[in-house]
Amino acid sequence: MKGANLSHAHLEHAFFFEAHLEDAVLRGTHLEGANLLGAHGITREQLDSAIIDGETRLPAYLTTGGPQGNNPTASGEAREA
Repeated sequence: MKGANLSHAHLEHAFFFEAHLEDAVLRGTHLEGANLLGAHGITREQLDSAIIDGETRLPAYLTTGGPQGNNPTASGEAREA
């Protein structure tokens, strides 16, 4: 999935274990309830452009910092803007 254009795809509740998401385009991608814990290379910028919710599971390195828009919260959960 590295570099894939997943814009506006419906990937709700998908399991991304060992998925390489480097440079993937996630603009408008529905990731509500998705499990990204085992994903590689996903960035906060990519998540900012995607649609996530409180059930979206994020890698630990993306769970620090405060909520902003569709960003994850400090507790590791995400919220929808």
